[in-house]
Amino acid sequence: MRVWIAGSCKGTIRFVWIVVITALVPLPVAAGEPGSVTRTNIREAVTHIVARDVSATPVPPSRARAARQGSTSTASTSFFKSRPGMIALVVAAAGTGYAIYSAQHDRIHSAGKQ
Repeated sequence: MRVWIAGSCKGTIRFVWIVVITALVPLPVAAGEPGSVTRTNIREAVTHIVARDVSATPVPPSRARAARQGSTSTASTSFFKSRPGMIALVVAAAGTGYAIYSAQHDRIHSAGKQ
């Protein structure tokens, strides 16, 4: 369905769009933190960020992650030795082979290709 707008309305619609966009520009500024309005230079900002990050208490790593990384059991195998890994390799090889085959057996010959 196509809507036809009279030529006299197009200017009004354009004006309304400009007013709406101009009204929405300050919203990201208003969404900031209340104390972030003050202006600082880069050096002061970096000093503040470093002090904040250094003073933060480190989060202890989860025990499950440490157990997974440190395990040397024989049950852990490479991804490409598992069934989903083998399927991924076969699909990738088939896709590469088809791409090479289709590039060599292209029936469309254009002047731009030569």
